[in-house]
Amino acid sequence: MVPVFFPLQLRTILSNMMFCFTCFQTSNTCNIGDDIQTIALLRLICDTAHENFDEVQYDLSFVPDHMNLSSRVIELCFKAKKGTDSKNSVVVRPVFVERDRYKETCNVDKKYIYGWHQHKIDGGYQTGILRDGEQNVFLSFHVSKELRAYLEKNPTICSQYQKFAPIACRDPGTEQFFKAHNIDAHCTFCITLSMKNAYPNESMQRKKVLYVDANCNSREFELHNKEFLTHANSEFYSWTCSRRLNHAQNLLDEYACAAYVVTSRIHCALPCIAFGTPVRFVNSDGNPVLTPTKSDNFYAPERLEGFIDLFRLNNQDNQKVVGQFCHAIRSNFMAAIRVDMEKSSSVWSEKIAECSSSLKSILENFS
Repeated sequence: MVPVFFPLQLRTILSNMMFCFTCFQTSNTCNIGDDIQTIALLRLICDTAHENFDEVQYDLSFVPDHMNLSSRVIELCFKAKKGTDSKNSVVVRPVFVERDRYKETCNVDKKYIYGWHQHKIDGGYQTGILRDGEQNVFLSFHVSKELRAYLEKNPTICSQYQKFAPIACRDPGTEQFFKAHNIDAHCTFCITLSMKNAYPNESMQRKKVLYVDANCNSREFELHNKEFLTHANSEFYSWTCSRRLNHAQNLLDEYACAAYVVTSRIHCALPCIAFGTPVRFVNSDGNPVLTPTKSDNFYAPERLEGFIDLFRLNNQDNQKVVGQFCHAIRSNFMAAIRVDMEKSSSVWSEKIAECSSSLKSILENFS
C-alpha cells in the first residue's frame, strides 16, 4: 500500500489556507483501499465546507485527468455550492503529490496526513513530511511496524512529531507508540468510519452478497446473488488518479447497497460498518478473524487493534451503539476540521482529545 500526498487549498476573501491531503498515486500502489480513505476524507471536507461556507467552489485544474472524474465523485467529493454572501466563500484546490517522496513535495502551508505510513524509498524513509515552517495535521494516522522500528532507532526524528501534536491516530497501537515517546496522541479511529450511506433508500432493497478478496466456503448465501470483487489488482498501477477515485467510489456504492459483505479488507469492512451494511471480516481463506495474528502482517495486532471489536460486535443487537459510534466519529472529525479551517490550534487540540474520549466511552458500552 503506497499512499501519496494530496494538498488541498482553501481560499477565502479574508485569508488564504492551504491543506494537504493524502491521496494515492496511480503508479505506486495496487491497493484501491488507499483511494477509499481519500474518498472518505474528501467527502468530509466537502460536507464541512458546505456547512460552514455560504459559497463553495472547486478548482480541479491541478488534478491529473480531472475531466474524467465521474459525476458521482464530483457530486460527493467536489460538489459546488452557490451562495449570496461573497465574504463567506471558499475555493478548494486539490493537488496530487506522491506520499513516499516527501522531499519532492511542493511547498505548502499545511498538510493533512493520514492513512498507512510508510514504505521505504531508495533504501530509506522520507522525513520531508516534517519540514520546518509547515503546519502538518495528522488525522487517522497509522505508523507501520517497520516505520516504528526506524523511529525507535532514530529518536531525534521521532521527537519531531511533537511539533505537530496532538497526533490523531487510526488505531490504539499508534496512539500508544507516540505516548511512549512523550508525544501527545489520541486514537480517533479510521476516517472511513465517518462516511454516510449515500443510498439510504436503495439500501433497503439489499439483494446482493459481495465477496471482497474472500473465498466463498459456505452455503449460507446460496439463495442470494453473489459477486466477487477485489481491492488489489496489478492493473491499478497504471490507472490515472481520476480512474482510481471513480473505481473507489463505485466500490463504495456497491457496499452501501449490498445485502451482506464478506471481506478480508479493512477498508471494505469499515465503510460497510459506517453504511449499516452487514459485514463479516475474514482471512483470505474465508474464516472469521476474531483476534489479530502476530505471524501475519495483514492481520497483525498493530494494524487491527481497536477494529476487531467492531467487526465482532457489528450485528443487529448492537446496531444502535455501532451507529452511534460512527456518528460520533463523523461529527467529531467535522468539528475538528472546522476549527482547523479557522486556524484555532488550541481548539483543534481540544477537539481531538474530545473525539478520542467520546469514542472510548461509546466502546465501553460494548462490554
